[in-house]
Amino acid sequence: MIESGSGAVQEKLEALRRRYHAGLPGRLAQIKAAAERCQAMQPEDVETLHRLLHSLAGSAGVYGMPELGAEARRLEVVLKQVKPGGHAAIPPALREEIASFVVRWSSDRP
Repeated sequence: MIESGSGAVQEKLEALRRRYHAGLPGRLAQIKAAAERCQAMQPEDVETLHRLLHSLAGSAGVYGMPELGAEARRLEVVLKQVKPGGHAAIPPALREEIASFVVRWSSDRP
């Protein structure tokens, strides 16, 4: 009985992983769009980008993608370090790095 319950749990976990992986392109598109909006000098855009990266960094490892999580965390830390005090524009090099991250993970999906 325990064994069949364990199998059911594993099936549910696998279904959650599949759902997470299926939603990944949308999450990556949101990150790319938020990074592009950061050119408009709106502080809320930088906050949105930070939140999206933070969320991805925290969840990716749980769903079997620790490398994705580590890279998102690194970008989150860099963004936090360069977040300007009174301005919302992020450096073009960081926007390009985020765009590369999105392209790489969009094509390297498991």
